Amino acid sequence: MIKLQQFDFVLVHRKGSLNVVPDALSRSYETSSSIEEAKNQQFVVNLLSLDSAELDNWYIGLRDKVIANPDLYPHFRVENNLIFKYVANKQPVKTNLTEWKLLVPQSKRKEVLKNLHDESTAAHFGYFKTLRRIGEEFYWPRMRQDILRYIKSCRICNSQKVPFSRYGLMGAEKKVEFPWQVVCADIWGPVPRSKRGFSYLLVVSDWFTKYVLVHPMRKATAQAVTKFMENEVFLVYGVPQFIIVDNGKQFACTLFKNLAERYKVQKIWFNAKFHPQTNPVERCNATIGAAIRSYVNDNQQDWDLEIHRVAHAIRTATHEVTGFPPTFLNFGRKVPISGDYYGQVNSTEGIQLAPGDRNNYSEDLANLPELYRTVKQRLHESYQKSRQRYNLRRREVTYEVGDKVWKRNKVLSNAANNFSAKLAPKYVLCTVRQRLSKVVYALNYENGKDSGSWHVSDMKPYYGSNSDVSVG
Repeated sequence: MIKLQQFDFVLVHRKGSLNVVPDALSRSYETSSSIEEAKNQQFVVNLLSLDSAELDNWYIGLRDKVIANPDLYPHFRVENNLIFKYVANKQPVKTNLTEWKLLVPQSKRKEVLKNLHDESTAAHFGYFKTLRRIGEEFYWPRMRQDILRYIKSCRICNSQKVPFSRYGLMGAEKKVEFPWQVVCADIWGPVPRSKRGFSYLLVVSDWFTKYVLVHPMRKATAQAVTKFMENEVFLVYGVPQFIIVDNGKQFACTLFKNLAERYKVQKIWFNAKFHPQTNPVERCNATIGAAIRSYVNDNQQDWDLEIHRVAHAIRTATHEVTGFPPTFLNFGRKVPISGDYYGQVNSTEGIQLAPGDRNNYSEDLANLPELYRTVKQRLHESYQKSRQRYNLRRREVTYEVGDKVWKRNKVLSNAANNFSAKLAPKYVLCTVRQRLSKVVYALNYENGKDSGSWHVSDMKPYYGSNSDVSVG
């Protein structure tokens, strides 16, 4: 203490994990041969007791050369008729890891991979951890490539692990030029049954103007959906060219398809399973949900009290992309919320409503086509920005009919059957039945049953099985 007082210094804490030099100096390590260390594992015992019949010609030839001319092969040595290669440890401190690695013959490399990757003591870890684990005791030419190929083909790893790569670029831009040319629909709910008996909400949105319609329903039946779409959409705003919906039975049923066919709707686009972002009405659902929650108190049975006012708020609010309220793009005028908008009159007794000057309003309506061109350009610019963000660090992937793929496993927990979704495989193996678009595929399970249509972001490539892998 007295000696230290003559110095000016600052005490700085250093974590034990970084203080490796004193740690190494204060510990002693017992040295032992790599063979003795390896004998703790039974499969290594089998490797060390190989006979010449199990060694390939390349291995025997190298062993003979090392024995005959050891000076020419300073990094190799032979013990018990097996070859060991010197590979310097790169640890920052002295360890008990052997630097003489067993050169594994070709016939035993898959066995090494299986024991140091598949067994529970290796836990099906990824490439880096498996490479380091195998490299602690073994070596063979092109070991890195063999380990990578083995892990990429491991059925257990593929069924349990989410890939680092994100697949599937953003879909093509929809060429929409007119209001109600493309209609999106979805069912919101179920929610607690309201005092008026409603548990669901049918939400319909126009792609071009972002105009939103809402329809509370007691039951989410195909009859209720079809009736509203015909009477309140087709016969009021016009029949659309395309309809975008999810895979709900209300839209996938024959009744809804017959309605579309009767009115000559050119195509019904169904979302890929568990990929709602392809349906723009999902964004409306989020807005509607947030607004409803803002007016629901402890009694959630009143969730539908303000729903039509909320819909009016959405329709009359300026949209961030188009720059106009949806009502203005639909009707060419402001939709007022109060009769005072038209001005006050002194008395309503004996009042007569005479036709006014319609020329100004007609001129405003004549400007709508130009307005639509502006909206179309803004929608295009928004798509370009969204595509740039969406495609960031994503890559395109293409599958052919008959290809095997890993599909994300969407299952629900079932306490009655002691089944938890958290412990279920993350992916299941399927076969491509049909290519529906650049990013959507129809799949079959291994047993041939229909798995539905899936987006490529919920799929990953199949690289074969380890039974197909030829190591060495």
